[in-house]
Amino acid sequence: MKAVTVRMGEKGQITIPVDIRKRDKLDKGTQVEVVDLGEGSLFINKIDRKKELLLAFRILGRRIKEKGYNKDKLIDFCRKVRRDVYNA
Repeated sequence: MKAVTVRMGEKGQITIPVDIRKRDKLDKGTQVEVVDLGEGSLFINKIDRKKELLLAFRILGRRIKEKGYNKDKLIDFCRKVRRDVYNA
C-alpha cells in the first residue's frame, strides 16, 4: 500500500492519481463510499454493485434453504407476491 499526497480544491474535491484510477477501474461516474474513521482519517472504497448483488443472492439462497424452501415452493411464493403487487 502506498500513500499519495493530493491537494483539496475549492469545492472540497480531491483528485485520485491516474495510475490508481486505471488500476482500480475508477472511471467517471464510478460510485465510491467515503468512511469517516475519525481524527481526520478517511477510507475510500469503490462500490461494486454487481459483487454486492451476487453476495445478496448467495445469502438469500442460504436463507431460503434454511427455511426449508424448495424450487416449487419458492416459485409458488413468488407468484403469490406478484399477484399481490398487481392487485395493489
